[in-house]
Amino acid sequence: MPTRIDGAKSGFYDHKMPQALDRDARRAALALLARGLIRPHEAAELAGVSLQVVNYWCKRAGIDWERVRRTNLTRAWRKEIARNRGK
Repeated sequence: MPTRIDGAKSGFYDHKMPQALDRDARRAALALLARGLIRPHEAAELAGVSLQVVNYWCKRAGIDWERVRRTNLTRAWRKEIARNRGK
């Protein structure tokens, strides 16, 4: 674990925001990723953290956002095809 100039140990990343807000941002990002509504780079931008942090969150939470997004897109695609055939 790296040591800051003041001698304190720093964590995986330095918190730029209050911890409660950071926790809320993480939960919101993971919820949207788990539903396939956003991608990690979008979650990182919204939460104000790096892409590496979001990837770490996903790995730790067991979220396979690519699979979820692919499944959602496939369902939407098939639904649209069926809708077009019905016209």
